[in-house]
Amino acid sequence: MTTSRGDPELTQLECRLGHAFRDRRLITRALTHSSFANEEGGGADNEALEFLGDAALGFMVAHALLRSFPGMDEGGLSKFKGYLVSRPTLAEAARRLELGGHLRLGKTAEKSDARTKESILADTLEAVIAAVLLDGGDQAARSLVERLFGAQIRDLRREEIEGKDYKTGF
Repeated sequence: MTTSRGDPELTQLECRLGHAFRDRRLITRALTHSSFANEEGGGADNEALEFLGDAALGFMVAHALLRSFPGMDEGGLSKFKGYLVSRPTLAEAARRLELGGHLRLGKTAEKSDARTKESILADTLEAVIAAVLLDGGDQAARSLVERLFGAQIRDLRREEIEGKDYKTGF
């Protein structure tokens, strides 16, 4: 993958994200797994972006939940948030964006079908959210989160997730 405007695959991803990157190095980094960075001589991977994206996503989802369910207690909000930012939910959103096909993976990770692994897809989505945040600001990242999770937030029903703790897996 290159960072030039001429990369049609990256342009298609930008269309799915709803964000055209001013600095394509950010999206390239967000799509770079540590296995690729290690094999290519220690270049930047997506782990720091994943850290930021996790925090930003958690905040944006919590804010959206408060707006959508103003009378709900903290426990209910926490369950909803836990579901929305859970690995399976994030991986499914990453699949809708077709992020797996854009991942930059090392040879070993490539052989182990890393492109389809739930944990890698979820982590990559968090890194992509951070890349959008850094490149386009708060509103661009909020728009992406709304596009990815807005319908799910509107459709949430407490009884559907009662008894499940998505945060701890119990």
